[in-house]
Amino acid sequence: MRNGLMGIAVMALALVGTAASAEERIELKVGQTHVLSMRALKRIAVGDVEVVDVKPLGHAEVSLTGREAGSTTLVTWSGDEQTMLTYTVVVTDGGATPTK
Repeated sequence: MRNGLMGIAVMALALVGTAASAEERIELKVGQTHVLSMRALKRIAVGDVEVVDVKPLGHAEVSLTGREAGSTTLVTWSGDEQTMLTYTVVVTDGGATPTK
């Protein structure tokens, strides 16, 4: 019985981890814009607004514009807010490595 419960708990943790761990890297130069398309955007969070400017374009796209060299995290929620995607956004000043 205990092993069965332990197996269920491990499976549940693995499924929860999978839903939240989808991470993608987006690289931009200062001033460069990238449009990110997604399904049924509900919410956006960005770690450092000095690095990237984030603007929603309706309910299915987000515009990202590099502001200054560095890196930050962007998190989006879609649908019923159960689907969360995490992006690492790296902005360079045109060939130099990020400073943040």
